[in-house]
Amino acid sequence: MKRILLSILIFCSTGIFASGQTTEFTYQGILNAGTPPTLTTVNYDFEFRLFSIDTGGSAIATLQRLNVPVENGAFTVKLDFGDNFPGAPRYLEIAVRLAGGGAFQTLLPRQAINSTPYSITASNALKLGGTAANQYLLTNGNGSALTNLNAGNISPGAAILAAIQGMGVKPAQCSRSQSAGPSFGSS
Repeated sequence: MKRILLSILIFCSTGIFASGQTTEFTYQGILNAGTPPTLTTVNYDFEFRLFSIDTGGSAIATLQRLNVPVENGAFTVKLDFGDNFPGAPRYLEIAVRLAGGGAFQTLLPRQAINSTPYSITASNALKLGGTAANQYLLTNGNGSALTNLNAGNISPGAAILAAIQGMGVKPAQCSRSQSAGPSFGSS
């Protein structure tokens, strides 16, 4: 029985375009086929299944990439599972067969999809850290647009810095060794 091992490298290709970021990412892997495992140069069919758990369960989405060239074991495919990355864990299960024939053989274990493909959630974020984006404080740079600000929520250092900046002094002009106010001493 043919044994197929897969060493996996995931790279994300996320070009920045004027139209925005897509959900497509590039998957690159190394396919070792046979016993003993050898790097192969032939075309394969791949089936990529997206799961929310590392074993068991049902696939969230499935994509096939047929007749993929494998050169010295290396292959590259573009995958787009759409809006299936809400921030929860995702796992990729891969099945493979020689191009055009036979049943797919599932490769184990499933591979965790790490944070790089998750960068797409930033452009779709409605909440930042659980707080709606419109609840963050917007200022015009000098604090004059601040409203509904509770002084009890400001740390003493922040209040002093705000007062100093209000007098037109930039933070770089101040240091802990300087004192504010008049200086008294004997002459």
